[in-house]
Amino acid sequence: MGFEALNVWLDAYGRAWENQDPSAAAALFTEDGTYVWGPFAEPITGQPAIRRAWETATQGNQAGITFGYEPLAMTEDGRYLARWWASMESVQTGQSVKMEGIFLITLTESGQCRVFREWWNEYPPATGASEFE
Repeated sequence: MGFEALNVWLDAYGRAWENQDPSAAAALFTEDGTYVWGPFAEPITGQPAIRRAWETATQGNQAGITFGYEPLAMTEDGRYLARWWASMESVQTGQSVKMEGIFLITLTESGQCRVFREWWNEYPPATGASEFE
């Protein structure tokens, strides 16, 4: 597997996010796949749990989502590193939000994700703090 498998997966991930489709997002994972949001979050395990987490995160909270990515590295055992970015409007505040981060993705031979970890920053910060505080 090369970057082509990663590109196919990330294109589908981006479509799922832009279309706010939790079922399409969950289908990208193995039945027992894990998804970890940020360095301190507990892993979300299994397609049903991933679908529920996506419903909570995206449904009614984000609008006008655009997603892009850049593959950075791959290992022989199916792990990939990619830089990603997204922009959207917060439905709650009407404010434009930009996000950028890193994905660490482990794909199976069939192209599904077995382990997914992400780290990101957003601007403006969700807490409302300035970028220098």
